[in-house]
Amino acid sequence: MIENRPEILRQWITPWSDKAHGPGPMGLSTSHGMSEPGYDIRLGHEVIIRAGYSVLGISLETVAMPETHKAEVGGKSTLARLGVSTYTTAIDPGFRGRITIEMTWAPPWPGWWRWVVGALMRPFTGPPCLVIPAGTGIGTLCFASLARSSKYAGKYQDSMGADPVEAR
Repeated sequence: MIENRPEILRQWITPWSDKAHGPGPMGLSTSHGMSEPGYDIRLGHEVIIRAGYSVLGISLETVAMPETHKAEVGGKSTLARLGVSTYTTAIDPGFRGRITIEMTWAPPWPGWWRWVVGALMRPFTGPPCLVIPAGTGIGTLCFASLARSSKYAGKYQDSMGADPVEAR
């Protein structure tokens, strides 16, 4: 069952925000905080994405998932319209920490970046870059209850950044 009651979600997300709007790429506004399907998380730091590349972002919010629920991060349509893809990230039951989010930027059509005027496109020798400011609503957390409890015991517990994967 989907969980979207603010009085419950408020216990799992820090800092909490009621529905609000904040900065976004190219001067666009993005929503964050409580939303109908769940909770819109924000980017914790500025991210610069080169066209055709992937980067990792970290959520501003920290989550503390109970052992009775899981969550998934989905993308935001405002960013999708700019060609930014946010990959689905699973948040396991019992996980605590900030959420690592993978993003790629594929501009919507060839030469798209040439008509963009403003400070949020950075000049670069090579592929163009898109700047996504800290505080941008980057994805929607959708919560679901589980039939039985489970506990995350992975190496990213209490993660506060994009921890590198170690070769084995």
